[in-house]
Amino acid sequence: MSYSLKPSKVFLSQIKDLPSNDKLLIAEKIKLAQLNPFRNKSLKVSGLTKVFEIKVTINQLYSRIVYTIHGNEIRIECIINRKNDFKDLLKLLQKARQE
Repeated sequence: MSYSLKPSKVFLSQIKDLPSNDKLLIAEKIKLAQLNPFRNKSLKVSGLTKVFEIKVTINQLYSRIVYTIHGNEIRIECIINRKNDFKDLLKLLQKARQE
């Protein structure tokens, strides 16, 4: 099955000011997820299914790229800081879905 990518405006605003080497790393990780979106760890989010995370280091900070799967579309929702233990996940997911 072929999956298409759809980045959210929240995600695009988060990566806008990143250095080019971090953007390349994110692109590589997302390309791997596009080949097999179920390769990464799934997250348990109340009220949502098929939510996954990609662990990555951006600007020397441990982060997670969060994406969801809807049919054959991978929606890249946001990047969250791993030290916050998902405290801002629901807020960012709701913001990304309001577009």
